Amino acid sequence: MNPRPTCSSDVSLIRDAVSERVGFIFYAATMAISGFIIAFTTSWKVALVVLGATPVLVLTMGFVSYSLSYYADKGQRMYPQAGGIAQEVQSFDFRAAFPCPPLFNSLLLYRA
Repeated sequence: MNPRPTCSSDVSLIRDAVSERVGFIFYAATMAISGFIIAFTTSWKVALVVLGATPVLVLTMGFVSYSLSYYADKGQRMYPQAGGIAQEVQSFDFRAAFPCPPLFNSLLLYRA
């Protein structure tokens, strides 16, 4: 078995993913810098307030991103357990739970 095709395809996938992310990061950084330049030339007081609030926004987004990935991972780990419970419920015979409803009605009639 030749591992070379697998390695080259893996390298190709990694290269594509990294190049896409680097491009997006470059695009976002350029947009943020140009936005701050325009904001400082237009209204420097408002831009200064936004620049002061930026660290809080970045930390909040980091926390949200971390908690989202944590709970998504936790949900993925719960799928096998939930599947086992669902399979157990589907295999349960409900006729055994309610064996004979007319029997209960007759008991109520002859109760006196």
